[in-house]
Amino acid sequence: MTAPAGLASTGWPRIALITPVFNSGKYIEQTIHSVLAQNYPNLDYFIVDGGSTDNTIEIIRKYEGSISGWISEPDNGMYDAINKGFARTTGDVMGWISATDQLHIGGLSLVGTIFGRDDQGRSLDALVALSLSARRLQPAHSAGVHVLAAYSVGESGRERGCGMALRERF
Repeated sequence: MTAPAGLASTGWPRIALITPVFNSGKYIEQTIHSVLAQNYPNLDYFIVDGGSTDNTIEIIRKYEGSISGWISEPDNGMYDAINKGFARTTGDVMGWISATDQLHIGGLSLVGTIFGRDDQGRSLDALVALSLSARRLQPAHSAGVHVLAAYSVGESGRERGCGMALRERF
């Protein structure tokens, strides 16, 4: 079995992480900090802005040297933005985090460990867990994708969450 391309050079699977955002200047910097503070060694972090009119773009520009890239253009909502980001990134594991959320310390290392190796040190070949929201994703640049999504409902009753996906390897 061959290791994924990103795993071979660093020992960690490549994680492509997308932040879809629209007019979230109040929160986006905390989200960016939570991602960059992970210090994950094989990260492709891309931000997709839907044409914000607040200070979101100015905040993103502050981090241009620390992220893989970003775009700002009108989109058809969060799932369209996520798919735009996936089309511009590479990774064995693909994920997204909303612009108003933050990653837990060590979160990406945990994801890398789970997706990179099983308990005998072999590369994982498949993991399937779908949520109703995740089914709306249509990653166009990969024929076989398995999605792992975690959702929770906050006190406001609003659904919040993030997701990770593993490309099939044959």
